[in-house]
Amino acid sequence: MKTMKTRGNLNRKNTSRGESGGGGSAGMGGLAAAFGKGAGGGGGAKPAGGGLAAMMGGGAAKAGGGGAGMLRQTSKIQGKSLMSTRWTNAAVKAAAVSAKKKSNIFKRILSYRKFYEVLFFIFFIIALTVVVLNATGNQLSFYYTQALRGPFVNNPLEDGGMDGFEDLAAAGDFFTFLRGPLSDAMFSTSYYNDDPIPDEYLGYISAHNMILGMTRLRQVRSAPNATCEIPTQVQSRIKVCYGDVSRTASGWAGELKEPESRWPNTGAEQYRWHNTSETQENSFSARLRSYPGSGFAVPIPRDEDERNALFDELESVRWLDERTRAVFVDFLVYNTNIDVLSIVKVMAEFPPTGGAIPSINMRNVRLGYLYPSRSTIFDLAWDGILLGVVLVYIIMLFVGCKRKGFKKQVLHFWGILDIANYFLFLIAYVLKFRAILICFNIDFPPPHNGFTNYETPGWSIDMWRNLMAISTC
Repeated sequence: MKTMKTRGNLNRKNTSRGESGGGGSAGMGGLAAAFGKGAGGGGGAKPAGGGLAAMMGGGAAKAGGGGAGMLRQTSKIQGKSLMSTRWTNAAVKAAAVSAKKKSNIFKRILSYRKFYEVLFFIFFIIALTVVVLNATGNQLSFYYTQALRGPFVNNPLEDGGMDGFEDLAAAGDFFTFLRGPLSDAMFSTSYYNDDPIPDEYLGYISAHNMILGMTRLRQVRSAPNATCEIPTQVQSRIKVCYGDVSRTASGWAGELKEPESRWPNTGAEQYRWHNTSETQENSFSARLRSYPGSGFAVPIPRDEDERNALFDELESVRWLDERTRAVFVDFLVYNTNIDVLSIVKVMAEFPPTGGAIPSINMRNVRLGYLYPSRSTIFDLAWDGILLGVVLVYIIMLFVGCKRKGFKKQVLHFWGILDIANYFLFLIAYVLKFRAILICFNIDFPPPHNGFTNYETPGWSIDMWRNLMAISTC
């Protein structure tokens, strides 16, 4: 009994425990239901756990949804930032590539030898053009020449006559020219209104062109039987012949055996032969031929009475005769307004056929070409630049010959043309420097009572200009 009671008590205790356990389960189930929306009973523990998990999952889902939104926004921002960064990087890279390409192109251009040669050639053409145009002068040179020629050519040989200098036909006409147009143009003592010219203004041509030094009269004669031969058939009547001027007829002074009655004062200067070192003349090419710089020379006095006395004497003794082949009047003229020196030759040729061929030759030279101290910085600079460029071209030619060989560098059309041009330039500037060196020994202005000849330096400057003009063709 007791045992049964005890077991009953135990069962009741267990039952109460079970109930209480079931209640606990129910309580947990209620709690789970509260969280899990209506799970019940002791068996609701699992659902309760599921409800909690569902709640936690919902929270996690919500949290996950919010995180995903934030991630999407962050991703958008990062995407935009990444895209902008990519665009920036691409632009930088493109700019770098473009700059590199430009740099490479520029480096390529600079590395091309032809590029430098083209630039150098353009610079050479500019320098050559400036120097040549500066050397040829301007339209004033033409009017200056016409102003100098006018008084000699346009005035009649005799008062009231129609014949001028270009109508000169015989030796007698030349003396008429000396007394008339030449003396009137060079030794005038009054203005056009007959007012006397002051002494300090004497010796001007056309009021602007000053005569420097003395004026000289010179003739070239032929030696008897030197360049001609008399046929035997006429030797009984013709004893001597006077042909053309011969450079080989040496010793003309000794061969000139004029009769005392013809040239009474053979020791005077006008009857004495002068060599080229005395006359300071080069050979001169006129219309008919070239004449030597030697001859019989005499200065023309400024005083009118002395001048007329000299002309009368020369005419009376037939200073110009059948042996005369050319007669020259040489003088210098300087125009300070345009800084030009003129070497003037008024001449008449007397060919063996008879008659006369008059002409006037003028060499107009800028004084700065003869005396560098009279040049401007502009002229000297461009001359130096042009000469320097030519020297560089010559050095480049030697370098090319060393690298490629003489045949490849020179023995073709353009190579030969280049060498010809280089020689022309060098010869031209040698002539110019020669004129300058000669003028170092000539004082400017020359002495008033002496004859100074600028023919040699003037000819050198003329040849320099001609060679420069040829080089531009």
